[in-house]
Amino acid sequence: MGDTGLEDFRWRREVNEAVVELVVVGFAGYPGDYARSVVEAARRDDRIRLLGAVWDQQLLDALYAGARSYVHGHSVGGTNPSLLRAMAQSTPTIAYDCAYNRETTGGAALWFHGSDDVSDQLKVAEAEPALAGRLGAAAGRRAHEHYRWSDVTDDYEDLARSLAGRRSGKSAAVAASARSRQQDRYDAQSDPAAS
Repeated sequence: MGDTGLEDFRWRREVNEAVVELVVVGFAGYPGDYARSVVEAARRDDRIRLLGAVWDQQLLDALYAGARSYVHGHSVGGTNPSLLRAMAQSTPTIAYDCAYNRETTGGAALWFHGSDDVSDQLKVAEAEPALAGRLGAAAGRRAHEHYRWSDVTDDYEDLARSLAGRRSGKSAAVAASARSRQQDRYDAQSDPAAS
């Protein structure tokens, strides 16, 4: 679970109606009353599992692949790696409704704005597995079609070449002059006859 939309999520009666387990991956040792309430709720309910930080990338992929749904609470920061990992495993996603997440998923998710919506969308994902499956499959296709490392690196190379090609003759001449002065200083320092 992520940053926003879940911080005020209370382990309400609706959660007690859930059939499937709630598995929370991430560091759970934050200070404060809310973090303590989450840990206490997990102790009282054997359907809630707090795994803590998981660094094994294959295990993370297996967790995403085996999940009935993934709750993504991040609201800032652009394209989020954990969201992409869930999408790549075709995991149905319940995401905080913001431009970043809509762009990343291409709309292939269930959306929430606050804690009430999270509970409602968890119920939808659990009660309507066909809908969740369609959304997960669409997210998986999007991840594999739009988020390939080879495309990312090619785009960065193209950008770098474009920026390098925009240098005006004057800035190229200034850069060449600076390189020449730097080389002259190096030559003078390394030439024992120049001392």
